Amino acid sequence: MAKYNTYTAEQESFLRENQAGRTRKELTDLFNQEFGTNKTILAIKSWCISRGLKCGNDGRFYKGNISWQTGLSTEEYKSHFTEESYKKSIAGIKDIRRYQIGDTVIRHNEPYIVISVKPNVRWDKRIQQKGRYVWEQAYGPIPKNHNIIQLDGDKFNCDLDNLYCVPNTYTGVINKNHWRSTDRDITLTAIKWCELFYAIKTGSKNEPHKEAMEWGRRPVKRNRT
Repeated sequence: MAKYNTYTAEQESFLRENQAGRTRKELTDLFNQEFGTNKTILAIKSWCISRGLKCGNDGRFYKGNISWQTGLSTEEYKSHFTEESYKKSIAGIKDIRRYQIGDTVIRHNEPYIVISVKPNVRWDKRIQQKGRYVWEQAYGPIPKNHNIIQLDGDKFNCDLDNLYCVPNTYTGVINKNHWRSTDRDITLTAIKWCELFYAIKTGSKNEPHKEAMEWGRRPVKRNRT
């Protein structure tokens, strides 16, 4: 049976040295930042509990709560750590805060822009796909049920002239017919085909997306030589 909640010796050492005085959410965020993982709070909490490492709270912030280090001098704060764990603690905090608004980060093998540095906002809410960000800075919010296509197929090419905003229905037709291409002209031709198709179908009682998909399945006739 596969083990999903496994840790290396280095990761276990990191958790033991950094769990003191942190909520499970803080520890999870710090762990994922350090190792580039996507562990859940429940997974980290389960690991700690099974080893008798208790943080003393349930990870929630209640009105009137005061952080354990509030009012402590630097020396008093350091007394809760070994020299090594203290250095890692400071390094971890610095790592979490290293991003500024406008910075580019890579996630899911594509670029994102940092749009918020508020610590109480989830990380995935603090970043936005770079293509969407660049397009919206120029033209305003992307309409509902629309998305951004990179004409040359390169997710990392977020130059404005390489971005095209299309309805989600276009994307379905283009993907179904394998019209995505690294050639800008081919991709743009596919988009223009969709624009023309739906323009012709405007006012039709039939469902245009379904008809477009059916049309795309039709074999292309070729002249025999």
